[in-house]
Amino acid sequence: MPTKPKPTVDLIFESCGGYKPLCERVYIGAREISLAQAHEWLDFDEELKFWAGSVKLRRLAENPFERFQYATERHELFKTAMEGASRTFHWKGCLKDNLFGPMPKRLRGLQRRLNPFNGRDLRERLNEIDASLFAQLIDDLKRPPMSYVTEGRFHYGARQRTLPERYALLHDIDLASFKGRSDEEIARQFCTGTMRRLKDYPREVRHLPTQGVLMPNLFN
Repeated sequence: MPTKPKPTVDLIFESCGGYKPLCERVYIGAREISLAQAHEWLDFDEELKFWAGSVKLRRLAENPFERFQYATERHELFKTAMEGASRTFHWKGCLKDNLFGPMPKRLRGLQRRLNPFNGRDLRERLNEIDASLFAQLIDDLKRPPMSYVTEGRFHYGARQRTLPERYALLHDIDLASFKGRSDEEIARQFCTGTMRRLKDYPREVRHLPTQGVLMPNLFN
């Protein structure tokens, strides 16, 4: 069975155009919503867009995921999330009007290998994924994102009773160290946090029976 390589911090950073808010949304999405059970059926670009777009939409007063009830709506669910990213950002390699410019040459081979489906047959691929995953996704997407706080902020907020309704401690990113650091340094730290979330994702790639050989020579 063909396999995907592991992504890198640099690739995630460049896929997000080095844009700090986008790197942060991808990190929060990957932290709160696991796609490990779907990873073998998805392009990595699709996962990044899903995470970034769903975080943006879950912050809205009218969460669009509230209308989803059934696991059979899986294609519409993914389409809604990914369009949430595309409406805000020109995604590298995914839109013709590319705000951030092309992917650096040193990363293009890795990007191709991480996106073996090249965006094709998404509906059919999603239909191959276990329905229980989508039932969980719907529940997760209906909840607003967590508010992340440092340990110091947590203890202060607990004493003053000012903690947000939904909060979590950040253990893999040091928010306190952001002071005085450049946007690029902070964005890369979010990308590093995303990588930690992906370390146990499977590397196998599935393919539909009608696809035959999936992108020949890609995995050599």
